[in-house]
Amino acid sequence: MSEAVDLASKDGAGAVRTAADGRWEHDRIGRRVRLALPLLAAWAKKEYNIRYRQSLLGIAWSVIQPLAILAIFGGIMAGVLHVSSDGKPYISFAWAGLVPWTFVSSVLLITVQSLIGAMPVAGKVYFPREIVPLAQVCAFAIDLLIGTSILIVIVLAQGLGLSVTIFALVPVDLMIIAWVAAFATFSATVAVFIRDLRFVVPLLMQLLFIGTPIMYSATLFPARFRWINDINPLAVAVTSTRRVAVLHAWPQWDLLLAQAAVAVAALWLAISYVRAVEPRLVDVA
Repeated sequence: MSEAVDLASKDGAGAVRTAADGRWEHDRIGRRVRLALPLLAAWAKKEYNIRYRQSLLGIAWSVIQPLAILAIFGGIMAGVLHVSSDGKPYISFAWAGLVPWTFVSSVLLITVQSLIGAMPVAGKVYFPREIVPLAQVCAFAIDLLIGTSILIVIVLAQGLGLSVTIFALVPVDLMIIAWVAAFATFSATVAVFIRDLRFVVPLLMQLLFIGTPIMYSATLFPARFRWINDINPLAVAVTSTRRVAVLHAWPQWDLLLAQAAVAVAALWLAISYVRAVEPRLVDVA
């Protein structure tokens, strides 16, 4: 790519280039990720600022959505159906499920079309394409942090107290962030080639909400179907969040670490896929 113009700073050389001759050079994935980090941070900051620009409530919207779900579904589950909350106050129980769910659904519903929307820029300047969906993941991770902080406040307000297990929220959140990053990167890339995916993802989100113990206890699953929750990373995040914040118990470390390991591998494969199809993305879009 001899005619390419380097647009990156000295510490990020090679992270951004114009594709003047239509050919592409690829760094090794490890170096590619390292060089892309400054651009990822800048892009994530831009996405976060744009999301709440000219909004009256601003960042409060990150709390309003789970509150609305809690009011509607929580009223039905607790007030009408009397769903078990493992002997704990239902608001704390349900919020522990809504925090990871809101993060997952918000990211995936937006990122599935993120690369398509970025093609006007991507057609002129080269940058690692996974930056686009991953920036959304990083931006919404701030909302995840806010939701987790509110969970701690709710737990304290309802007299449940805190224990040392609360620190396990860090690996739990990191696990679900890794999974979301992997799926967001892959789905955003595939959506460029298969536009139907932007209709499939919202449907999958609805099914995931029903099939994951977000507003109800995982103990309601028959014993022979408990394995479904073990392979569902969102279910693992929800049940782990409840265990450490509401029940004051440690998560199932073997299950959590296994999910984290698979998530990191999936993210690596997703970036590898983006790297492989980069030359075709602009032409198809």
